[in-house]
Amino acid sequence: KLKAILFYTAGAGGVQANFGGTVTPTSIAYYGQILDNASFGTVEMVRFTGINFGAVAGPSAADGYIRLEGLIVVTTGGTVTVRFCQYLSDGAASSVLINSFFEIERIS
Repeated sequence: KLKAILFYTAGAGGVQANFGGTVTPTSIAYYGQILDNASFGTVEMVRFTGINFGAVAGPSAADGYIRLEGLIVVTTGGTVTVRFCQYLSDGAASSVLINSFFEIERIS
C-alpha cells in the first residue's frame, strides 16, 4: 500500500506528481488528487495503472496539497519514489513543503 501527501507552494508554472522508481510492478493502481487554496477543492483527480509515466497535474499557481494513494504488487526488488516537479517551465519555483510524507505498508 502506497500513500504520499505533498504539501506544496506553487509558482506560476503549477505542479505535477506521480510514483516512479526502478521496481517492475506485477500490478499497480493508484490515484492522484490535487487540492488547492484558490478553488478550495479538487483541481484534478486521475487514476493510474503504471509507474514512471503520467502525472496528476495542476497549472494553478495556488498553494495546496497532492495526495497519491494506491496499491502495488511486486515480485522483484527495486525502488519506489515520489516524483514532483513544475507543470510548466517558469521563473518562479514550485516546492514541496516540510511535513509532507511518503509511506509504504506491506500487506501480506
